[in-house]
Formats: sequence, structure tokens, C-alpha cells
Amino acid sequence: MNPSTRHLRRYWLGLYWLAFAIYTLYAATFPGFVGHPEAVPYPWIGVLYTWVIIAALTFVFHMVLKPPAFLRSWKRLALAIAIASGLVAISIVTMITDQPGYYYVPMQFSFITFLALVICAIGRVALGR
Repeated sequence: MNPSTRHLRRYWLGLYWLAFAIYTLYAATFPGFVGHPEAVPYPWIGVLYTWVIIAALTFVFHMVLKPPAFLRSWKRLALAIAIASGLVAISIVTMITDQPGYYYVPMQFSFITFLALVICAIGRVALGR
């Protein structure tokens, strides 16, 4: 295996967090339902809290999946799918509309993670692993 590929397989969850961290910066530009959105300052504290939440979720998935060991373990993949689906369910139940954009990023993180894990499981079945 190529050494650069080995590092990518080891650190892909960190890159995944970074993608959502950058997206959080963009999402925070939408202040939600307010009278004068142009008067609302950029919510740095909310962005930082969102980064911490996403980092914690990424760490949980890292501990469960143990990249790249999950490619050989159905138990790890099933547990990660169960956690992701639970996070999606919690996000849906606690959903409040008209919030600032960064408020929705953990829900989007959970949903995209759930979809990615299900696609990975389908790929494993299709490849016969």
C-alpha cells in the first residue's frame, strides 16, 4: 500500500471534520429569522461550539470505526450506523426552525454520516466482503 494512501485512510475522519468546519463558517453567515439580518454580528461563539460538537461526534465515530478496521468488521459498521441513525432521530425530534445557519450543521453532519455509512455497507455487500 502506498504510504500516502495509508495516511489518508488513517486521517480521513479529520478531513471529514475539516469539511464540516469550513461549511460551518459558511452556514453561520445566515442569521436565521431576525428583523435586520445585516445588523447581526458574525456568531463566532456559536461557530466554535458547533466545531466542538462536530469534533466530539467525529471522535466517537473514530473510536467506533477505528479506521481502516471497520472495512473488515461488520460489528463496527453496524454500531456506527446505529449511532448515526440515533443522532439523526434526536436531531429531527429537537429541530427548531428559523435558527442561525450553524445550528443545523450537526444535524447535517449526522445525516450525511448516516448516508455514507449505509452506502459503505451496501458497497461491502455488493463486493461480497
